[in-house]
Amino acid sequence: MVRRVFVALTLVGLGWAAALAQAPPTPDFEVSVSATRSGQITIECVRGCGLQFGRETAERARAKKTFTYGPCAGTWTTCNAHLHGWLVP
Repeated sequence: MVRRVFVALTLVGLGWAAALAQAPPTPDFEVSVSATRSGQITIECVRGCGLQFGRETAERARAKKTFTYGPCAGTWTTCNAHLHGWLVP
């Protein structure tokens, strides 16, 4: 009986370890985007990155955690902005 319990627990442990080995990796960064009805768009680097407005010369030293763009209201059906981004440890 003890041998069966030991074998069962060993198999469960091996299955658990195999499942963890195949778990998806953690993302390198996380970005949050929020928009208001007035057309203001806020892009925030929550973790692991820096942002800069795309019309400026790309410089990692000028990267920020939060970027606000807008307003995008009016007769436009779409609103576009280009951003530069870097991974930040």
